[in-house]
Order: sequence, then C-alpha cells, then structure tokens
Amino acid sequence: MEGDRPQFQRIYIYLAACKKGFLDGCRPVVCLDGCHVKGPHPGQVLSAMGVDANNGMFPLAYAYVEIESNSTWLWFLELLSGDLNITNSHGYVFMTDKQKRLKDDVDAIFLHAEHRHCLKHLYRNFYLEHRGLALKHQMEAIARATMVPWFHADMRNMLQLSKPAHDWLVEKDPRHWSMAYFKSDSKCDMLMNNLCEAFNRSIMDARDKPILTMLERIRLYIMLLMAGRRVFCEKWHGQVGPRIRKILEKNKGKAQWCIPKAAGQNKFEVMHHSGRTFTVDLNARSCSCHAWDLNGIPYLHACAAISWFHGNPEDFCDAVYKKEAYLRAYEPMIMPMTSQDQWMKINLPTLLPLKYHKQPGRPKKTRKQAVEEPKQPANP
Repeated sequence: MEGDRPQFQRIYIYLAACKKGFLDGCRPVVCLDGCHVKGPHPGQVLSAMGVDANNGMFPLAYAYVEIESNSTWLWFLELLSGDLNITNSHGYVFMTDKQKRLKDDVDAIFLHAEHRHCLKHLYRNFYLEHRGLALKHQMEAIARATMVPWFHADMRNMLQLSKPAHDWLVEKDPRHWSMAYFKSDSKCDMLMNNLCEAFNRSIMDARDKPILTMLERIRLYIMLLMAGRRVFCEKWHGQVGPRIRKILEKNKGKAQWCIPKAAGQNKFEVMHHSGRTFTVDLNARSCSCHAWDLNGIPYLHACAAISWFHGNPEDFCDAVYKKEAYLRAYEPMIMPMTSQDQWMKINLPTLLPLKYHKQPGRPKKTRKQAVEEPKQPANP
C-alpha cells in the first residue's frame, strides 16, 4: 500500500498445464535464473525450467519482480515449492548459477535437494584468476569425470599444471559441479544452466514491453511451445527423441573400440582399447563407469554389451526418455485467451505503478577486458 492506494509490486505465474505436465512427464530437475526487463517499468523476470524427455526446456513457472534479491527469490521459491507440493525435497535437483544469494535461498527452502552450480558460471570465476586453454580443458575434464577415482586423478593432473588453480578448485564442493559426485536418482547429468538461458533468449522481444503485455507474450509463447511439441512428438522415429537418439549413435560409434565378454545373465566384462575394463549389468541398467547410472542412457560400454546379442540400445534407455513420457508432459493444453478489451471489468482501485528500483548489473568492461574475454566452455 502507498498510503491508502494499492501499488503493484510483483506477480508470480504457474500455468496449470505446466504444473501437470512437469509432474507427469518430466524428471525432478529444476533450473533457476533471472533476466533483466527493459521497458517502462524495469525489473527482473525470475524463471524455473524443467527438462523434458528429449532433454529440452520445459517451462515451469515465472515471475516479474521489482529487483532480484534474497527476498524476491525466497518469495518465488516458496510459491514454487507449494505448487509442486514438495514436502520432502529428496530426489530433486536444482541448477543455479554461482550467485551466493540464490544458493542460500535454494538450500533454505529445499533442505534435502541436490544443488548443482552451472559450470559456465563457475568457469567465469575460475578464469578471473587462472587463465589458459590447458587449465580450461582440465577443469572441464574434472567436471565430466564420472567416477571418484577419475576425479582425483584429474585433480592431480591439475596440480601438475597449476597449484593455485588446483587449490582454487579444492575449495569448491565437488558435489555441486562434478559428475563423479552427482546422485543418480534424477537421471540427469546436466552441468550447465542452458535451459534457463534458452528461455531468456526466447522472451527477449517481450522483455522491453509493459508488464502486462510482456506477461501475455510469455503465456502465448508457452502455449505455442506446448502445442508445437505435441505435433513434433508424432514425427519421432523410434522410442526416444532426436536428441537422445543422437547421443546413442555417438555412443554406438565409440563402442566399436570396446570388446564385450559375456559372463551370463546379461552381465558383461567390457574391455576398452585404453586397457581399462568395465562391468556392465543390463538387468540393473548399470555400468561400473557410472555414466549409464547417472543419466539413464546406455554409454559406450553398455552399447558394446548390447551389440553382443544385436539388441537395440533404445530398449535400455530409462523410461524418462521414452515417447510416452514426452506425451504426458505436453498433453495438457494452455487455454487460449481473448484480448484485454474483452476482459471482465472489476470495481477495484487502479494500481499505482511500480516504484523504480535500480537493477543490479555487471560492471562495464574495458576494451582490453572485452578482447581478452574467453569463449565459454562447450556444453558437455
């Protein structure tokens, strides 16, 4: 209230179709991020994205807030927790950038959830003190290591390259950024927060409009996205989506360098050309390299074992990647709406406009800093 007049502050939106689709057809993975709004009333759009069966972006909830802060993130996350009916956050994964306020807010609301930090944002902080292509590649190798022994081996390699860089990484909890310490419940090995960034780019044109117009354009974008993907799923050739099939084809190609040896009862000992040997259990959908356990997609050792009896790797993908899960996610429909001139009129006082808040932003870079800025690490 501003005196005796109500004043607009913020708004949170979670469409029922998105809620049902996420709970029925998506993995318990939530990506969080914010982006700037440029227009008559500058502010921030906070968003939560899920992951569908084709590893695509699934919009969950979004909000317009006056400024990105601890209070606005706590407000957003509390509403999101209530909508998802999360009484026990065990099994959920939350992906955020490295900003401390968001990390603390997620840990406060979702006590038992797994919290991952975006590797791209982590590397930006790493680059401020430790530069060089060799260090960049070694950091990516550490993040992609799927076994704890491999993680420590890659950390020793980093120590040989640079002790300060090694010490910087030692201070970071590997449970937040290395696959070796990720839990396998969610069937997701994502290292980067690309889904939220994709959403932010998709609503770029809407972010310089008045608040109500912006929110309507976002709703229309999500409505068309869900309708389009229902049609897209009918064109699938096979049990899994195109992105998952591409991963399988890549793993099948690498499997040519493996020699599977059957032990019986769908258990195999697979020798890689590097000299390493791995155990594969097709019944348990498990491999000793931990990659298959982590994301639910047969890795090269599993593909080699499956090829031993001319099987189809798609049959061994986790159910979260199947066509049925994709259809469950996009089956709910967002209902069309009329234009504003047809909306019902209510006898409530007009809201005062939002007060201006100076938005946080990055400091401007000098010409020299812009030239030296490295390219971002590729998506693992």
